[in-house]
Amino acid sequence: MSKNAFIMVGYPCAGKSTFLKEFANYLQKSHISTGIINNHSDVINGENFELNNNSVVEYYKKILSGHQISPSMLEYYLKNIQSNVFVLNTDLYIENIQEEKNSSYGQVFKQFSEHADKFYKKLKTILLKENCHILFDQTHLNPKKRINLINQLHSEGFSVHVIFIDISFEECLKRNKIRKEQINKYIPYHILKEMESLFVPPTINESPFISSLCHVNYSTDMQMHISYQTVAPKIKNKM
Repeated sequence: MSKNAFIMVGYPCAGKSTFLKEFANYLQKSHISTGIINNHSDVINGENFELNNNSVVEYYKKILSGHQISPSMLEYYLKNIQSNVFVLNTDLYIENIQEEKNSSYGQVFKQFSEHADKFYKKLKTILLKENCHILFDQTHLNPKKRINLINQLHSEGFSVHVIFIDISFEECLKRNKIRKEQINKYIPYHILKEMESLFVPPTINESPFISSLCHVNYSTDMQMHISYQTVAPKIKNKM
């Protein structure tokens, strides 16, 4: 069974977290298997990664145990697994500390953002060597960095699927302002402008190692619209 990596692409506030609520439907419509089997039997054998819903948390816990990860932080990430896919981002780190300290997101972010980045890199290093599925939940706006990640994932035996959450920069600014007012989760304007200057939308042809591209946009009434592009396998992944 192929290991799958999902790369989210989009501005902050684009709706990446909202899309994750529809992740199971996305997998079904795009015909991507993440190892769920219907008869609820456990199969963890060699290169195979086939897990039922009851065993997947224990599987990831086993992978990550022994790597000096705090139990509370590990549990927080494990409860955010989506359809057997480990969601890798820095927000979960910040949110866990926010809950523990009963503080605002903004205050925790200022103090712990560097720690969150280091933790993200640590989890990434561990998981890339394992038989698992990973969703990279960051902006990935810079095409050079995005392609470097795609190449790295391919070299580790992953099939790569890109999910582009498409909103305008103006809409990003609007949502960022609303989010500041509601939950004090705010990105300074100069950082967003720097992101805009680097952003190049992904395409199915930007790397030969992309298996599929999902394009998500919103109508004026905020209804989600999803389209899919896939390519025939050209290069066999190493397993």
